[in-house]
Amino acid sequence: MVSQFFLDKQKKKKILPSAILVLAAISLLSCAFWLFSAQCKDYWQIRRKQYDTVLLSMFPVSTYDAEPFSHYRGMTLLRTEHTISNYSTLKKYMRHIAKSGNTVSTIYLGIRPDRISIDDLCSLLADYPSVRFELITAYPSINYWTNLAPSEFEQIVDLYCALLEQAPDLPSNGNLYFYSSQEWMVCNPGNYENDWLVTADCALFVTTHSDYLHQYMITSENAEASAQAFRVFLDEQRGDPPHYPNLDQTTVIFLGDSVIANYTDATSIPGITQALTNATVYNCGLGGGTASAYDKYSTSLPGILDTYFAGNPSTLPRDTQAYKGIVSTLADSSSDQNQCFVINYGLNDYFWQCPIYSDDPYDVNTYAGAIRKAVSKIRENRLNAQIILCTPTFTSYYQGITDPEKHLEDYVDAVVKLAEELNVFLLDNYHSLGINAQNQQEYLPDLVHPNEECRYRIAQNLIELIRRQ
Repeated sequence: MVSQFFLDKQKKKKILPSAILVLAAISLLSCAFWLFSAQCKDYWQIRRKQYDTVLLSMFPVSTYDAEPFSHYRGMTLLRTEHTISNYSTLKKYMRHIAKSGNTVSTIYLGIRPDRISIDDLCSLLADYPSVRFELITAYPSINYWTNLAPSEFEQIVDLYCALLEQAPDLPSNGNLYFYSSQEWMVCNPGNYENDWLVTADCALFVTTHSDYLHQYMITSENAEASAQAFRVFLDEQRGDPPHYPNLDQTTVIFLGDSVIANYTDATSIPGITQALTNATVYNCGLGGGTASAYDKYSTSLPGILDTYFAGNPSTLPRDTQAYKGIVSTLADSSSDQNQCFVINYGLNDYFWQCPIYSDDPYDVNTYAGAIRKAVSKIRENRLNAQIILCTPTFTSYYQGITDPEKHLEDYVDAVVKLAEELNVFLLDNYHSLGINAQNQQEYLPDLVHPNEECRYRIAQNLIELIRRQ
């Protein structure tokens, strides 16, 4: 007689695979339903809504907002939700758009070179010659690229490079934009919610630079060089990536003018510092601010430090970044531990021709006196804090006077001498960045404020100093 134990065991063996198959089937059906429902929702919007512009994509774009398209270009945008997986599905979307009754002038199309070929793109554009296609190449984070197996990495990079090299062959109604070789973007984890989805701030950047500005557009003049640069960039990142210290026990307080204050997202100098090192950062910059109290003491460097150490920011306008930064710092009980103060002033002192020196070395109405006073104030209140003085960046801009009495180099030299005199760290942004009159627009779009790439380089250099603490 066969034992009941043996029969039960055999029954379990039969039931277990069946249960696994059922669960797998349910999972597949759920995924299919989700994909189908997302596409159905898109098709419903395509038929029902009024628009003249559409955003379709083979990578996630949920952080893209319609408002910038309206604000900057006067467009009414329809952003679809489904992440398109192949050319066949993309053609279905285009057929629905063509039958919607809307007159569509522009399609913003996010493409993945591993999901669509250049031939298919050319065919698609040729089918809709009256529509302008702004093609945005996928820009996954560096984490995606560095985690690929060697064979898969080579295959996908080859597809990207082939697309770049053949981009000039696209029909005239298509432009291709490429961001994947921008270190400041793909290597900054603060720009990404996951490896494929950028933050809303980063999505806004892509929005305003795909069509509105052509800095990142691939042309016949730069296609081959762009492909080569992309391959070199990724090889370097995979072979010898930069290493940043873990500064999760360090608080960095930024004091400065608009170079600091005007940028508050992950592409700001404080934001990059935080994203790459895990440091706690506070942006206490003030747009238009000077180190010197020549104009107004409360908004000068010494005045802001008085406010900070007194724990009372009420003397500052509430809408300023300095006020917001100090309030945030005061709310953090651990912010006075392992502090590093970064002082970045000089451009507005130069623009206003503030005095650099006087007979009183601590004269806060002078540029050097205000910085010397600030360093003294920090040491009185935070004996062990690290202090980093930054020179202003290069600029050929000068407001109002064509022949200033004092030149920017005079303010730069003052900071260099103060760093040595006061035995503090120096970040020489004037000399180390290599910006000059010939290349300044590459890094300073308005001739004053550093762009995303330049801010990234400044933050990298700054981190090199903070790690020595």
